[in-house]
Amino acid sequence: MIDVLIVEDDLILLDLLSQEVANQINVQQKRIRKATCLKTARHFLLEKKPDWLLLDLCLPDGSVQVTSVTAASESRDDVDVIIDYTITLTEEELADTEFEGEED
Repeated sequence: MIDVLIVEDDLILLDLLSQEVANQINVQQKRIRKATCLKTARHFLLEKKPDWLLLDLCLPDGSVQVTSVTAASESRDDVDVIIDYTITLTEEELADTEFEGEED
């Protein structure tokens, strides 16, 4: 069984990620657990270490500690961590970068 923990406070994105992960994992038995805050994520991590952890870096109650909990858990099995983050820039900040994205 593949066990995935998705930690994301944006409920729409959490639902989207959950659906996409469920569609992409080509295994009959899979469990996708969802957390919207650090407290719930810690509970899930201590309950059972996931095979994959999709982690939002900007949770309202913190997030860096989630990886610490993962590293400190009793199980020494590897966990694949995928980090999810969004950077919001003003037009002035964007103009000062060398980012060359496609225009709409």
